[in-house]
Amino acid sequence: MGGSRPLQAAVNADLTTLLTIVLLGDRPLFGPPPGALLDPVLMEDCVRAMVGDIKKLMGEFEGDTRNILLTLARIWQTVVTGVIARKDRAATWAQERLPPEYQPLMERARAMYLGREPDDWTGLVSEARACADHMITRIRTEEARRPPGQPLRLARG
Repeated sequence: MGGSRPLQAAVNADLTTLLTIVLLGDRPLFGPPPGALLDPVLMEDCVRAMVGDIKKLMGEFEGDTRNILLTLARIWQTVVTGVIARKDRAATWAQERLPPEYQPLMERARAMYLGREPDDWTGLVSEARACADHMITRIRTEEARRPPGQPLRLARG
């Protein structure tokens, strides 16, 4: 029919990241290993999906501050190192690289994730947002520097 547009695949950053993690681990619950069934996810595609999802994430910031800070930490670590780590480990990695004023916020997000503190950002949302903005700037800077073709690795343990 005239005027119809070709279908365009939607990119789901969470699914892209999860598929990458499954493929890197390559351990089935049963049946053949995932790598025997699924096509690989290219590093560039995974990073592009992660970074491309930042605007959407930030639109939900006030309602999901902890998770978004941890997700940004994981994206930042992945862009810089090629490693996809658990959120608590990515938080530790990011905390070591954040300016001192943001380090307690990342530690708080990590503690909330691990169930050590209640998930409450009362009075801290603007500071947490500044921390997120700092990580986004670092992510975009590192993404621009990233050479093509680097492999992804899954953090062990």
